[in-house]
Amino acid sequence: IQGNKELKLLTRSHISNFSLFYTTDNINPLPTVIDFIFSSYPGQIDHPKFGDFDKNGITDFLFHDFSPRKTVICEYNQSTNNFDLVFEISYPYGSSAGYAIGDFDLDNKTDIVYGGLEGVVYIIEAEGEHNYSLVWEKDIVGNSSYMQMATDDVDKNGKPEFWVSSITYDGATSVTRFTCFEHTGDNEYEEIYRIDFAGVYPLYAGNIFPLDVDKDGTEELVFCISDYVFIMQFKGTYANPSYEIFYMTRDNLPGGYTGVTMYDLDDDGFEELLIHRSITRSPGESKDCTHIFKPDFIVENNDDIGSIVSEFTLEQNYPNPFNPTTTISYNLPERSYVSLKVFDVLGNEVTLLEEGERTRGKHTVQWNGKDKFQREVNSGVYFIHLAAPFYNKTIKGVMLK
Repeated sequence: IQGNKELKLLTRSHISNFSLFYTTDNINPLPTVIDFIFSSYPGQIDHPKFGDFDKNGITDFLFHDFSPRKTVICEYNQSTNNFDLVFEISYPYGSSAGYAIGDFDLDNKTDIVYGGLEGVVYIIEAEGEHNYSLVWEKDIVGNSSYMQMATDDVDKNGKPEFWVSSITYDGATSVTRFTCFEHTGDNEYEEIYRIDFAGVYPLYAGNIFPLDVDKDGTEELVFCISDYVFIMQFKGTYANPSYEIFYMTRDNLPGGYTGVTMYDLDDDGFEELLIHRSITRSPGESKDCTHIFKPDFIVENNDDIGSIVSEFTLEQNYPNPFNPTTTISYNLPERSYVSLKVFDVLGNEVTLLEEGERTRGKHTVQWNGKDKFQREVNSGVYFIHLAAPFYNKTIKGVMLK
């Protein structure tokens, strides 16, 4: 915020009109000391975003003021160690929230996208220092356009995209829709894609963001809608676009999701999935928690993807005979629940190598030659069995000491 590379921690309250900015001190490396307090009386600060939107080298603070309903942009003032108002725009009707930020028409000016209760999408552009203008608005099908995100040319046609949510009805059920826009000229945009989630209504959780989950150079789309989490992956081309489900999970516990984030917690190059939720223990009693999911997918090789995903297969372990470790590989044509076990010649289970839901693709597991009690097994023949929906196969491995 202050241009000194020191990070600040922002806390805010839904029932008050101020935000506290914390910093560190010379003793504690954690941000536990209040640096300054920003107040927006009498409103409520929601959806805070930071950046240098007008490109003058000074940090800007963008937020939605709930009461009265408006979008506000402030700029950091070093002399007062706080933010000063530089721009605000009230909503003509209803309320608006959420922001997607980028240079969507490639004119070297920052565009800020937000949506409204009535299904209207707006774009504010930074025309110059402290100079912001409403340059585009459009009615889209449905209402409640509160979720937005920016993507970096997912379809590889040279244009960045922005996505806006809406809620509509298809005659049979509610539909949560995400509409994608690209520019056709200066401050001109057109709809190019839609993704519909039929029967899913974002009553509680509702957040979206892009992330290159599988590290193939193209962003996936991460959605938390009601009691669902979807990760959608772009397939095809600009002329023939399609999106497929890369990952999906649904809440089956009493309570509900409150949002999703992803972060590389163990520094292995892939982000963990953090699902924030509330669990109802009994009427009137609940707890808030975060469930953490570790990625178990692999990055597929496009040269042999057909052989990888075309059918269920269990490959012969290698080396075989082995002492003491051998590698077992199996392929899944789709996300499936699998069980991989080792048995002796009498049919007794020696150990469970893997069990649970796995993504499409090739998976590799090592057996260290030990049983489920971590005791080394004797020399002899062992049977390695893979079970998946509508698929069972057993291979023979030989431990030779």
